Amino acid sequence: MSLLNVDAHWFYVGSGTAFELPQAEFKHRLDSTARERPLINCVLDGVGRDDLMAGHQSNHISVAYVPGR
Repeated sequence: MSLLNVDAHWFYVGSGTAFELPQAEFKHRLDSTARERPLINCVLDGVGRDDLMAGHQSNHISVAYVPGR
């Protein structure tokens, strides 16, 4: 995972793995947020939750899917 600064905007670029949570936990998380915000359960390679939250100052990310990975 790399932290980049482009035109005063900071962002991480890297990879990760999506996974399924048990249905009850996923429903709890879905019910705890606005329906306009899709959920993805993932582990990001090379950065932990606390480091991401401290550097990104947000609890949401943009995701791009890579075919065949």
